[in-house]
Amino acid sequence: MISLADIAAKIILRETNSSLRLEGGFFDLKFDKESGLLGAYHYHGKEFLKSGPVPNFWRAPTDNDLGNLMPWRLECWKLASKSRKLKSVEYGTLSTGSVYFESVFQLEGVNVDYRLRHEVDQRGKILVQACFMEAEKDLPELPRFGLSLILPVDMDQLHWFGRGPQENYPDRKTSAFIGIYKSTVAAQYHPYIRPQENANRCDNYWLELKKKGGIGWRVQGIPKFDFSALHYTVEDFDFIANEKPFRHTIDLEKKDFVSLQIDYRQTGLGGDDSWGAHPHDRYKLFFKKYQFSFELLPIV
Repeated sequence: MISLADIAAKIILRETNSSLRLEGGFFDLKFDKESGLLGAYHYHGKEFLKSGPVPNFWRAPTDNDLGNLMPWRLECWKLASKSRKLKSVEYGTLSTGSVYFESVFQLEGVNVDYRLRHEVDQRGKILVQACFMEAEKDLPELPRFGLSLILPVDMDQLHWFGRGPQENYPDRKTSAFIGIYKSTVAAQYHPYIRPQENANRCDNYWLELKKKGGIGWRVQGIPKFDFSALHYTVEDFDFIANEKPFRHTIDLEKKDFVSLQIDYRQTGLGGDDSWGAHPHDRYKLFFKKYQFSFELLPIV
C-alpha cells in the first residue's frame, strides 16, 4: 500500500548529456535524450520495463493483406516505424509535481512529424500521449497506429476488461463480447500455418500484465485501446519477400520477453476475398491527425 507521504514525495531529476533519470519514492526510470525514448523502468528495485513505448505503424501482413498487396502499397509505414529522426526534446516539472518528457520526431518515408509525450507522477504512474503533428497530404492508410513495449518474460499473467476471449479485430469482433477475462501471454498466440498478424484484442478499458507474485503493470485506457501481448515480435511474423516469404510455426523462436503492443487501432482484416479485396473503408485507418493516450500504473 502506498502512503500519502510516498505520494507527496518529490521526484529527483538526475541529468547527463545523454539522459534524464527520474527517482521517486519507489521507482526510477531513465529517458534517453539521444533517442527521445523511455528506457528501463524499475519499481521497488525490480525491472518492470525493458524498453518502450516505441512508435509503431506496421503489422505483419495477413494472407488477405498479401492478396491486396499491402506489404508493397503501405511499405512507407513500415519504414516510418523503423526510421525516425529526433527533431527536439523538451522536459520539465509541471505544477502538479509530475515531470514531463516530450519528443518530436520526423518519420522517415512519410515526412510526418510525430509527438510522443510522457508525464510521470510522484507514484511512478506514466501518462503516455502520442499524435501526428504535421503531414503531407495523400498518404496511404495505416496498418495500425500504436506503440510497442518490451516487458520482462515473467510478466505474463493477463487480466483485461474488453473484448475476448478470442482474438478480434475491428471487422471481426461481434462475437467477442465485452467482459473481464484472464489468460496468459503464451495462450494469446494463434498458430496460423503461415506466421502472420495475430492475437489482437479490441475495445479494452484496462489491461493488467503481472508476474505470478502479483507485481506488474496496469494499462488504463483513455477511454479505450487495442492490445496484443506475445512472446514474439511483429518482425517474427513479418513477410519479407526475398528473405522469409513462406515459413511455418516451427520456424518461430519464442523470445525471453513479452512484446506488448498498445494501439489506438488496427485496420480491419478484410476477407471478401483473398486475392485483391481491401478491408471495407469504414475499417481502414485513412491518414489524418490521429492521437491517443493511456496510462501505465505499476502494481505491487
